[in-house]
Amino acid sequence: MAHFDSKTFNPEVFGKYVERIPNLTRNELLKSKALVRNDNLKALFPEQTGAFKGTLPYFGKIGKSTKNYDGQTDITSNSSETYTQSYIVVGRADAWTEKDFSADITGGVKFMDNVAQQLGLYWDEVDTSTLTKTLNGVFAMSNCPEFVNKHTYNISGNEGDASKFSAITLNTAIQKALGDNKAKFALTIMHSMISTGLENLNLLSYLKYTDASGVQRDLTIGTLNGRIVLVDDGVPVTETITTPEVKGTYTLKISTAFAANEKITVNGTEYTCVAESAGENQFAGADATAQAASLVTALNRNLIDFAASSTNDTITFTQRVGGTGAKPVASKTATTGVIGSVTNGITGVAEVKTELYTTYVFGEGAIEYCDVGADVPYEMSRDAKTNGGETTLYSRQRKIFAPKGVSFIGNIASKSPTDAELADGANWDIVNNGKTGADKKYIDHRAIAICRIISKG
Repeated sequence: MAHFDSKTFNPEVFGKYVERIPNLTRNELLKSKALVRNDNLKALFPEQTGAFKGTLPYFGKIGKSTKNYDGQTDITSNSSETYTQSYIVVGRADAWTEKDFSADITGGVKFMDNVAQQLGLYWDEVDTSTLTKTLNGVFAMSNCPEFVNKHTYNISGNEGDASKFSAITLNTAIQKALGDNKAKFALTIMHSMISTGLENLNLLSYLKYTDASGVQRDLTIGTLNGRIVLVDDGVPVTETITTPEVKGTYTLKISTAFAANEKITVNGTEYTCVAESAGENQFAGADATAQAASLVTALNRNLIDFAASSTNDTITFTQRVGGTGAKPVASKTATTGVIGSVTNGITGVAEVKTELYTTYVFGEGAIEYCDVGADVPYEMSRDAKTNGGETTLYSRQRKIFAPKGVSFIGNIASKSPTDAELADGANWDIVNNGKTGADKKYIDHRAIAICRIISKG
């Protein structure tokens, strides 16, 4: 049996200890009834496809062809379609190595309490990321556009505040997805930008819990219209450029060359004409064209908002950032040299970017999950030599997060999908009867209590 900082380490006891630490996000997901534990899924994997893929039957509604009962119309019979849903196990692992682990990171806190609390929160974040990547893939599906269209409420194209999440947004979105069955929706996951806007409108309030010291604290879990709200900046945020950047330009012409020791001032910095070998804040040249090129070199040492260049006897000031920087000012102290006034070229425009935020909404039982388990979920390894002695804690998990009514159909590179494979729409499809062409039938999209909202804030 492994030892850890002179303490006996029992993997089974440690695993149970981790489970006893409050897992706040998972607990609230369970309370919302959006996430439903289905331990029956675990039995699939010793029997099917190498213990990482599984399939279960999914029964459809009976057919419908009601006839007029009038004593002369034949009654025709119907049947029901049989569908299947495919599941994938997501495996993840991590490890932590510390020198003199217990004393160095716990500061006197009991080893089990400290590590178990951190592991619970860590795997919380991993599970949330897995669920988010899965949803990205579901809404990237191309096989069943009706689901994606009906279950997407996109207000980002509206003008002004109408493009932002408001008091009516959630209710409108869930009605579009499920109609009169919208009461099934129980949970949303949104970006902190959205939740902050709702807080500012006094529409969102956070749940509270009491810690081990008896202090009441806010959770990162709120409610909106009676539905649980989880805040996670891992939800999709798409940045688009609504106004392209235009770098403004101004020009300055040296009409007549300057004589030695004559001066020109640009944006408060004085530049002196010299006979040759121009140094800092100096310029030289036999004619106006040569002096313009020399002056550009000196200007670029000092200009902040502009970059200077020259063509023949004309200097062009170009904004480094579109729309930034006032028109340059030039003057001279000279009798020989002549410059014109700085003239406008192209008007600068600052780039305008818009961020589009995706909010997910779940119904009761929308996501099935199962902890399939790893053969060795926790173990310790002691290396007495390296760094004078260090200990590594290894942690592994294998779980299923399956949107009800959606199958994982992809061929993956290994025995567990990567985040990129989970987010790939080609790997997902609505539950169907397994046929092709005109014979292929999907379940009613209203049976899938998942929708998304896309807004600018």
